[in-house]
Amino acid sequence: MSLKPISRFRNFILTFFFVSSLFFTEIFFARKIFGDYFSPSESDPVVRAILWGPNGGRAWIDYKARRYHVCSMMRLDNEWFVSDIRRESILFERKSSQSFIEMPLVTIQKPTGHTGWSFWGDPLSTWETLEILAKEFDSGIVMHRSAGGGIVPQCHGHNIESFLKKLLPPHHRYKILGSDLLVLPVHPQGEHWTAVLSRIEGGNAKRFSVRFPGLSRKGTLLSRGDDIQAVLRQIALGAQVPIQFPRNLHFRVYAMQRNVPFYDILVKIVYLNQCSVFDREEGLEVQPWPKPVKTPLCLLDASGTSVAGFEEPQDGWGPAPPPQIPGERLIKKSDILPTYRPWTKKSYSGQDSDE
Repeated sequence: MSLKPISRFRNFILTFFFVSSLFFTEIFFARKIFGDYFSPSESDPVVRAILWGPNGGRAWIDYKARRYHVCSMMRLDNEWFVSDIRRESILFERKSSQSFIEMPLVTIQKPTGHTGWSFWGDPLSTWETLEILAKEFDSGIVMHRSAGGGIVPQCHGHNIESFLKKLLPPHHRYKILGSDLLVLPVHPQGEHWTAVLSRIEGGNAKRFSVRFPGLSRKGTLLSRGDDIQAVLRQIALGAQVPIQFPRNLHFRVYAMQRNVPFYDILVKIVYLNQCSVFDREEGLEVQPWPKPVKTPLCLLDASGTSVAGFEEPQDGWGPAPPPQIPGERLIKKSDILPTYRPWTKKSYSGQDSDE
């Protein structure tokens, strides 16, 4: 008698019990196989935008009332670690629970497949959009203080220029000068954008390093809206060059430079924001060009200049613009030049005229 039917029946029974055990294990122990469903709380990271490409990705996330620019293998704090960035989600590692959590990018329209880069997410500011693009494509960037606008990143591209043509707000222009990206409005402060760029290209920034060799040192700067005086103090401290500027000169600086000579950082930031650099006997001087910069109103005794030296800490405004000045301490227009209304025979100050 052949034993083949018996062995076949035995194999069938063993296979049946093995498959049944897997089935019941999947039912009763699915949590251990597939993991838990995670319900995020208000204190957990929230994915806002993802720039994903062939070399990986970058993202903007909100965490603890702050916005962070993150990449793969980056630690937020002792609790959260960015393990991987994907096209539609970010994989986090949570230390307290010893687990991996995938946070999705929640948008109405999902990103489609593409051979290049895809940029998808919630509305971002102009600077947030430019910063993540410049970082991904290894470019420096300087943005004019009056540039800005909301951007909804939902597009694909193969390089930084293709993204800029699709994402820049209306009435904005860009120029790639060397390894840096310059962005400004069409008519910044009433001046045409080409006139501003022509001063940068013809400025010959390297000439300042002849007298001040410290400007030839390479430095790194990241300013997400810091005050110009704080930025000038950083440059003066890094290059060991005294820089003087008007005390009432205030505007926000948006720039990201990495391993660039200080003279290049100084000239591009100052000239793009319509100011000029002069070589004085005491050092360098920064002044508005060709007319005063539109800044918050200043105190009556705010005339004169401030000097950024070589030591820290230094007196002056911090990285944020100065606070609003009380109304009783401002210069009133009627105190400077009373103007009369011919149809009321009264001045702006409310006094009757002699006419």
